[in-house]
Amino acid sequence: MIEQAGFYRELGGAGDGAAPSLRDAGRSTGEWDEERLLAYLEASHEIYTVMGAERDVIADDVWITGAGSLITDGTYVWPTELAYYVRRHHVALLPEFAAHIRARNYVSPPVPREQALAIFEECLGENARAAAAADAATAKGFFTWYRPALSRVSAQNLLDQLAASDLFVQHPLTENLFGFRDTVQGKREPLVGGVHTLLSALGLGRVPKRRVPSLDGA
Repeated sequence: MIEQAGFYRELGGAGDGAAPSLRDAGRSTGEWDEERLLAYLEASHEIYTVMGAERDVIADDVWITGAGSLITDGTYVWPTELAYYVRRHHVALLPEFAAHIRARNYVSPPVPREQALAIFEECLGENARAAAAADAATAKGFFTWYRPALSRVSAQNLLDQLAASDLFVQHPLTENLFGFRDTVQGKREPLVGGVHTLLSALGLGRVPKRRVPSLDGA
């Protein structure tokens, strides 16, 4: 089972209040080896990519790009924005996580594709259980596109146009599409699945026009 680190309340931690808050975690100075810890965090393997941005929870003056993406070294998984908070606000890593990094001499090991997929599925649960049919070696990166009032028809047209241009919209590990949608309760929830999942959700009219929806592709 993969260990989790850095999932503060505002970064996807336990919603019952058990996870500590980032607002209480900032410090005036960092660890004696903070730069080396940061190098490890930023050199590890990204298994889930979100092409978006979130505001700095502590200072509320900076947009953090890629917030929500997941990083792993094969033993631990953490949100990509953890490195930002360590660098700017000197947020401490879990003692056992910091000890783990030091024991590896600050060198993050490679994570084989099969292991990365297993961690990916474990972290995202049932929504991520799709067979990996695409060859990850062909993936060149990720992008996000936006379209107001995305509907089933406009989404299908967009997917068809991308396919005609030899662009792949699925995640290279699972062939899933990733995005978010607003619920009728005004909350934000992930929309994860294949093209059919996306079109079915849009067909039910559950994506309000007041938010600009986004999809991530490879």
